[in-house]
Amino acid sequence: MSAPWIAAFAALWLVVVAGAVVLLGFLRRAVFVLEAAESRLRGSSLPIGGASPGTTLPSFEVRNEHGELVRSEGLTATSAVFLFASADCQPCHSLLEQLNQTGWEFADVSLFAILNDSVEDRAIALGPGVTALYQSERQAAAAFESIATPQAFAVDSNGVVVDSRVPQSIDDLRRLAQSLEGGEEVVQSHPVEMLRA
Repeated sequence: MSAPWIAAFAALWLVVVAGAVVLLGFLRRAVFVLEAAESRLRGSSLPIGGASPGTTLPSFEVRNEHGELVRSEGLTATSAVFLFASADCQPCHSLLEQLNQTGWEFADVSLFAILNDSVEDRAIALGPGVTALYQSERQAAAAFESIATPQAFAVDSNGVVVDSRVPQSIDDLRRLAQSLEGGEEVVQSHPVEMLRA
């Protein structure tokens, strides 16, 4: 190999090493900034969107698993927890898997999983006592002012939002049910009978 080729190879090698050092330094700094931001977010109570407690829900329509239209007035006739989830949400899969294993344990508080009316969302398996409802054009999400999944709302029998949260486990859903009057746990869950439009 001639001297010019050796010099070019050495220069290229130095450029690659310098680039790697700069890139690693940038990544270390970026990780530090992201970790700091994450720790600040965990300790804060940033708004996550959604109807605030005391809000009376406007009317909306969804479809049940058979494709039948269901009006919100029939859903809010009794106390209920509304869980917004989607197939492309990884935390939702973890939460729904927990529901598949345990089912819904409240007799007098219904649990409605609001999903998008898509092939992917209709393929999601739900546990015993969980009623799947499918929204088109985010109509239910607009009524709840929901901007994220998973997001859950406790709604009383007057259609008023009592509490809301971003559930990380089934325990968060249980707390929402307990926030509703008469939210007592029972051993057996039962399917919710829904009103048709």
